[in-house]
Amino acid sequence: MGHDFRRLRNLVFGRRVGDAFPPLVFFHIGKTGGTSLIAYFQSASPHMLIEHDSDEVAGIEAALGGTPAEFIAGHYPVAKFLPRLPPDWLTMTVIRDPLWHIPSQYWHIRSHGTKDAPPAIQRLIALCNQHDFPALLACERDAAFEAHFDNPQTRAVTGKKSGPLDRQDLEAAKRLLSRLSFVGTTEHIDALAAHAAASLPWAHALRGQALPYVMVNPHNAAGAMDLPPEAARQLHALVEFDVELHRYAAAQQARAAPPDLAPASVAKSAAPRSRAMPVSDLVRVCTLEQERAALGRALLLHGNEVLLHPPGGADGRSAVTMRDIPFDGHSRLAGKLVVAHAASAPVRFDLHLVQGGDELVNASFLVSAGRPLDIALAFAPAAGPGQLTLATQMASPEAANGFAWATFIDLSIS
Repeated sequence: MGHDFRRLRNLVFGRRVGDAFPPLVFFHIGKTGGTSLIAYFQSASPHMLIEHDSDEVAGIEAALGGTPAEFIAGHYPVAKFLPRLPPDWLTMTVIRDPLWHIPSQYWHIRSHGTKDAPPAIQRLIALCNQHDFPALLACERDAAFEAHFDNPQTRAVTGKKSGPLDRQDLEAAKRLLSRLSFVGTTEHIDALAAHAAASLPWAHALRGQALPYVMVNPHNAAGAMDLPPEAARQLHALVEFDVELHRYAAAQQARAAPPDLAPASVAKSAAPRSRAMPVSDLVRVCTLEQERAALGRALLLHGNEVLLHPPGGADGRSAVTMRDIPFDGHSRLAGKLVVAHAASAPVRFDLHLVQGGDELVNASFLVSAGRPLDIALAFAPAAGPGQLTLATQMASPEAANGFAWATFIDLSIS
C-alpha cells in the first residue's frame, strides 16, 4: 500500500515523497492587487517568505540559500532574480491597466508620511500633496518621479528604475514575462490565482475560494478617464510601454489559463464582495476635511489601518471627514478599534456617517490600551453621495496624549 502510494505521488507530481515541492515566487509590482494574492496563498500554507519593502531581498536570498518555503513574495525585479532561480521553481506576476495604475500610485504616495523616507521620496510625497493629479503630470520629472509614474511596471520587470526607456526595454520586459509560469492582469486576478493554485499541490484547497480582499477605489477610474485633454495626452505618453506590456500580459493569461477557470473568475469578479469600501482607501481618494489631523503627522495610513492621533486631553479632538462617498445600497460599518501602546491613556473613538441629510451612524466607543474592540454597526441601506467622519480624543481632559495612536483596523463600509 505504501509503495503504491509513493509510486502514485511520483507519477502525479514527478517527485519523491518527502521531497519539498518547488516554491512559487511572486514578483510583486506595487498597486496591482498583489497584496490580495499574497493573502490568498498565505491562507494555504505557513511556509512563506514575504517581503514588503521595495529593496528587501533577504527572504528570496535565504530561499536560494536553502531555507525551505512554498511561497516567496517581494518587490523583486524580474530581470535580476529570474535568471538565478532553479529551473523547476514556479514564478508569477500581475500587470495592471496603467490608466488605473498611475492614479492609484498617485493616491498611494499622497497617503504616506515623510518621516524616515529618503529625501527623494520626501520630495515626491510633497509634490503629490501640492498638486492634483492632472497638474502632477506636467511637473518636472526626477528619478523618483520616473520610478513611480513613467512606465513603472516596465521598470519593475526590467529593474531599470530611472532614466529613459526605449522599445528594447519593452521587448526585454515581454521576454521576461514569457518565461514566467503564471502571468495575468489585475482585471482578471481571480482567474490567475485559481490557475496558480490548481497547479500547486499544497494549494489545491484554494480552488473555488475568492481572493480575501480586492481594493476598491471609487474615484480612480473617473480621475483617469475624465482628464483634461492635455493631461490625458501627458498620461498616455507617460505609460506608452506599460499599455503594451499590459496587453501582452492579458494575451499571455488568455493563452495559458485553463478554460474551466475563466467563467468562475468572471462570476467572482461580479460578486457583492467588490462593493465593500475599505475606509483606508476612502481616506486616500475622497475629498478630505481635516481637524487637527494633518496627513503624515496626526493622520497616518498603514495598509488597511487608519491611525489618528488625538491632541492632549484638554485640547479637544482630531478628526478626518471623507466627503462624496459613493453609497450604493451599503448598510454596514464594521472593523476593529485599537489603542496599541501599553503606555497610552484611554481614547474615545467617534464614528459619524451621514447620507442625504440623514444621520446613519453616530457612535462613540471608549478603548483602553491592550483591549481592542470589534464593531459592526448596521444602518438603513444608503444610496448616493455621503460622508464619514472619524474622530478621536483623550477620554479624560487631564490625560496626556503620549503614545495615543487611535487605530481603525480593517474598517469598511459594505
